[in-house]
Amino acid sequence: MVYDVAEKRITRQFQLPFWAIAPDRKKAASLNFARLRSKRPGYGYSGTHSDGAAEVLTIYSLEDDQILYKVSLTEILEQTNLKCPPQSDPYLNHVAWSECSTKLLTLVHYPDPHTNVRKIFPVLLNLNKSSTHLISNTGYFSHHTWIDSERILAYLKVERGAKFSLWEEQAGWVEIGPSMPQGDGHPTVFADGNRVVVDSYPNRMGNMSLYIGGLNDHHALKKLGEVRSHSQYQVELRCDLHPRISDRHNLIVCDAPFNEGRKILILSKFDNV
Repeated sequence: MVYDVAEKRITRQFQLPFWAIAPDRKKAASLNFARLRSKRPGYGYSGTHSDGAAEVLTIYSLEDDQILYKVSLTEILEQTNLKCPPQSDPYLNHVAWSECSTKLLTLVHYPDPHTNVRKIFPVLLNLNKSSTHLISNTGYFSHHTWIDSERILAYLKVERGAKFSLWEEQAGWVEIGPSMPQGDGHPTVFADGNRVVVDSYPNRMGNMSLYIGGLNDHHALKKLGEVRSHSQYQVELRCDLHPRISDRHNLIVCDAPFNEGRKILILSKFDNV
């Protein structure tokens, strides 16, 4: 919906909930949140969906609420030749738009029937070319973000273990060295396309770290500080930092767990990074 904060009223409602709005602000992508709630309770919502139990990614216009594009999980699996084990019950999660608003990345998830370990496969959809490609086939793929219209940053399994790496169509995946943390985290790229703010998962002491890193070794990794996690925030209730950078690059905004509830943590002093 669109809410007018000045008039304090809803001015528009859309037929589907959306996962992500394209940078051009003209279209949005939606998944089946009712289905997602049954598979990953921390991501979905209660209620029913117009597609029933079907796994469908839908793109629709924010200008007139008309559906522009639909692709089912079955079609994605066929187009990428991704073979899921019988009875693994795969599902779609996450949508991330490219800067040009013509490409998007979504993830196919399923639990390995032998180990129950979740397998994750990134799928790139190019709307201009009507193409669908699997860009990593290891099954180990995590927190990702677009750098621009051609490059993706993600944490995934590569030849020498799991690392933050950069992808572009011609080069494929290229590992990043010590300018990024060696462990997984939630990255957000500065508008200059070189620096990254990224967090870490809690260590054995329950502390989550916050870093400024870089996409190449010209930028040394700098630790900004730590935030203590709390024992009551576990599994679906876990509260990661999820750092984001403001448009003017003068604020870093994070989620933060406190004894009295979740709050927003704002950092305004991180000069010389």
